[in-house]
Amino acid sequence: MQYTFKNEIFKEGNRYFIKVPFNVWEECGQKGLIPVEVSIGSTHFECRLVPKGNGVYYIPILKKLVSQIMDEAAEGTFQIIDGLTRINHDSPYSKQHPIRKIDNIQKLVYPKEGYCGQTCIAMLTGQSVEAIIDIMNAKAWQCSFAKLIETLDYFGIQHGDRVTYTHGEEFI
Repeated sequence: MQYTFKNEIFKEGNRYFIKVPFNVWEECGQKGLIPVEVSIGSTHFECRLVPKGNGVYYIPILKKLVSQIMDEAAEGTFQIIDGLTRINHDSPYSKQHPIRKIDNIQKLVYPKEGYCGQTCIAMLTGQSVEAIIDIMNAKAWQCSFAKLIETLDYFGIQHGDRVTYTHGEEFI
């Protein structure tokens, strides 16, 4: 389903946003960082809606798109998508044809700090950590859960639909 908004960009700190003009919780039935595909005139991009509380959300706008979007249409649209495709948009793999069947995992130690997520993906895929860093476009300390999930999708590795935080407890 497509949702409409006015193309009114504002700046908050060093970032640019457009406020979604309705309660996203009520209208879309979702909470959290919601992945969407945004269209404003001829400009199209993917992002995650930024929650501001009580169903209020902002659409984040990259600085390089601000002037282009300001010259576009007065209204824009977005639609909710399953996940961002910044990593997996051109993957040769799928859930039906993953990179490999994981029957064992070899321990991998990476000599640089801040690459734990990339190293985990490398162990699952059998690829080098450097190859994973290139695919994820994530240097040290830049591996978020979102990038982990997108990279798992890129390689066709199945995973749960949502991240579970155990707060130090055992996961069952």
